[in-house]
Order: sequence, then C-alpha cells, then structure tokens
Amino acid sequence: MTGYELKNELGGGLLPLKPDKRDVRFGSLFSLPSLEELPKEFFIPALEIKNQGNSDKCAAYAASALAEIQDEILLSPDYTFAKGKQLTGDSESWGLTLRDICRAAIKWGFLAQEDDPKNLPRDGSQISTELDNKAAYFKKESYLAVKGQYDLMDDIRATLWANLENKQAILTGCLWRSVWTRTSGGIIPKFNLDKEGFGHAFAIVGWKEIAGEIYLIAQLSNGTDIGDKGYFYFPRSIVNKEFSYGCYVFNDMPAFEVKNRGWSWGRRAFEIVKNYLAEILM
Repeated sequence: MTGYELKNELGGGLLPLKPDKRDVRFGSLFSLPSLEELPKEFFIPALEIKNQGNSDKCAAYAASALAEIQDEILLSPDYTFAKGKQLTGDSESWGLTLRDICRAAIKWGFLAQEDDPKNLPRDGSQISTELDNKAAYFKKESYLAVKGQYDLMDDIRATLWANLENKQAILTGCLWRSVWTRTSGGIIPKFNLDKEGFGHAFAIVGWKEIAGEIYLIAQLSNGTDIGDKGYFYFPRSIVNKEFSYGCYVFNDMPAFEVKNRGWSWGRRAFEIVKNYLAEILM
C-alpha cells in the first residue's frame, strides 16, 4: 500500500473539542515533576498496534490503547466507540470527541477483546447487558485534562512521568496532514505547509531525542505499515500549535472526588442546580 493510497484510506474520526469549565486539570490536583527530573528518553510499549481501517473510530482506538497499557489486556475499540455513540445519542454522525470517549470509559468501561462478538452495532444502546457487565470490570474512575505550569509539550511529558507507576499514557489528537503519513521514519516535520487534514486521535506513550531535540512518541491506530512501525514522532512546535483537540489522562481518583477538589464552589453549586432542574423537567 503506497502513501498516496493511505491518504484516502487512513481512518480518522476525531471531532473538535469545545472548552468546558467542568474539565479538571491534572496539574491542579497533583504536583508535576520538575523538568530536570525527566529522563532523556521514556517509552511505554504497546500491547498491540491496531488498525482501524478507514473507519471513524480513532478516539475509541486511542482510548483503548491507554486502557490496554494499564490493564495489560487487549480490548475492543468497537465496543468503546459504540458506547460513545450511545452517550451522544447520534450513532449516524461521523466520529466523536475525546471528551465523549472519556465519558464513555467512565460510565461503561472497556470490553475485553476476547469477549467481543465481532458484530457489535454502532449504537451502543443495542449492546447486551451481559457485555456491559463484563466491560464494567475495566471502568476508569475519572479523566483529567493534561495541563500544568509548562507548555503543552512539557505538561505532557511531566504528566507521563508523574503517572509512571500507574502506566498511564495520554489521549490527544490533532488535524492530521496527509503528508505526515508518508514521512520517513514517522518523524513529523517542524513546520506545516499543508493546511488540509482530518481530525485524528492517538496515544502519547513517551518521548525520545532525535538530532538533539525532544519529540513526543505517538501510537497511532493505523497499522504498522506507516511511520516507525505504527509510531510517529512530534516536535515541540507542532505539539504546542496543533494538539488542539484536547489532551486527557485517565486517573484512579473517583470522579466525585475530582469534582469536589477540582471544581470551585460556584461550579459545584451550578451543577447541583442544573441537575436538579433536569430531573424535575424530565
């Protein structure tokens, strides 16, 4: 398969993310290490590099990659995508946001790949209770926005290192340029001349030094025939400018505690009133 064929066949599916004041920043709850503490290179290997084909399920594939690393079991991205569509209530539209898929991971969890019947509907509401119960074993407690005191590149690196013991990779994405698919060794160029592209989600699993500069390591879900056997390397200039579709990490702190510690009293009061009104107006 050539790079030009890949231009048309590489699946994406990541939708732009609107700011939401309910997002809690990792750096507001936990201390990030100093940049001097970070090693020269760091890498969390994947259990498997998957291939989403030309589907719109990249957010689910990327989130499943995070969960696979932590739980050390292969998971079904199709299940996670379907539950994300159940959450949004629109199974026919193209793609999902990162926040959609994070919320689905908190509400339903992830299904082991061995339990996937291989014919899962796109609408998650049609999935059996039995499968939902199995997926609940791999629920995530909460998700946090990757944001601290550094630029985005170093916030990501520091958050990865802060979560070293928990093996937590990071979920993010950007407007993927077709020319990147054909880059030698998966090294993304520092400057973009191509303004066209499509939203694509992926997992950040570390960083490495290339020609004396630090690059983030992205694990994609488009097979091992592109990049560096499925991995791509992003320079600081592209990370800070282009990673505008959100950046999240799963966390073991219960969601209610995250909200209690991360929301202001005004936000907590607003959400209580909003939820109360939603219930009485149903």
